[in-house]
Amino acid sequence: MSEYLNKIHYIMYNKVVKFDDFSNKIIEKMGKIDKIFPIIEKKDLKDIIDHNNIHMWLANKIDLVEDKFAYTVSYCLKNNILTKDQLRKISFDLGKENKIDVCGTFEFFNELNSILLDGMPCDRAVNVSTDGQNIFVKVVKDTHSKYFKYFDIDSKIFYELRDAYLLGILEDTKYKIKGSSIDNYTLFV
Repeated sequence: MSEYLNKIHYIMYNKVVKFDDFSNKIIEKMGKIDKIFPIIEKKDLKDIIDHNNIHMWLANKIDLVEDKFAYTVSYCLKNNILTKDQLRKISFDLGKENKIDVCGTFEFFNELNSILLDGMPCDRAVNVSTDGQNIFVKVVKDTHSKYFKYFDIDSKIFYELRDAYLLGILEDTKYKIKGSSIDNYTLFV
């Protein structure tokens, strides 16, 4: 990443904010959580980022929201507050709230990619290719499992919830998804 604040940093921060919204939506449904996490400020990035260490500041925010999400899901399941089905429903509904309204498949994927968090760009967690009509996404680095392992929960739940989120986004669009975000999926018309 650049040492100067530019578009990619804003995209990354948008991903952080969207991912934090995911945790907050679950916390809202459960009523409370027994751990306090730092708040992700929803201000103009230029006013809150550490301009002397942009990369580390963003990496720390990613760690924070990933940790919060894993803890929240773990807490729900281990304490029988919400079931997997209820968590999937919350994820699906949040996806519906985040509809993407563009025409072309590639433009649709770009918008989708601007909200899905898969580590930092330097992690190169996903490879994307196209045949002109379909978008093929291959997960080459799992950036989420370590957070779930820390709370002793199977990280597959992350991908189940992400898939439900994707299905919510895709509902009532011309796009479909085949596969799972745990390894490979195809976005197609």
